Amino acid sequence: MVLLLTALQEEEVVTFSFRPDKLEVGLDFLNLVKAQGDIILSAHLVDENGVLELPLDIVDGESFSAPIQELEREWEELLREPSPFSSQLTQELIQWNLRCIDCCEVKLANQLQQINRFEWLRQRAEDVLFIEPAKSRLINRYTALIDTYSQQKAKSEVFHKQILQRLKELLAI
Repeated sequence: MVLLLTALQEEEVVTFSFRPDKLEVGLDFLNLVKAQGDIILSAHLVDENGVLELPLDIVDGESFSAPIQELEREWEELLREPSPFSSQLTQELIQWNLRCIDCCEVKLANQLQQINRFEWLRQRAEDVLFIEPAKSRLINRYTALIDTYSQQKAKSEVFHKQILQRLKELLAI
């Protein structure tokens, strides 16, 4: 960025440029010129976005650097502090995930219990029943139920892992 300045210095119009590393340094320079008694006629800021004519009433003799640095410190402090809304939302999501994990674990336990129960019933049908058409139908029915519950259990396990991963991510925030 370049600061172009035209000023009246001891009844002579002087134009010069200055390359401040920060805007507030350039504005402080304008205040310094005014504090020396020179009259600023125009000030322009040139950067990659174009030319900006600076309003001359911003030059009041007060430093820009200190207030801007204070604003930067306050902003950085605010950015470091977690937002209460964000924190509250995160806590609610953590609680929701914990409830989902509990429900999922109950569901997995019930599905496993059903699978074990149907496996026991299928084994009992194989050992006890001797009438062939009924025995085969019953064994096939128990096998189909075992397969159905096994597929549901596999889906529940995937969902359980996803919820655990989400919880880990939330706890890392």
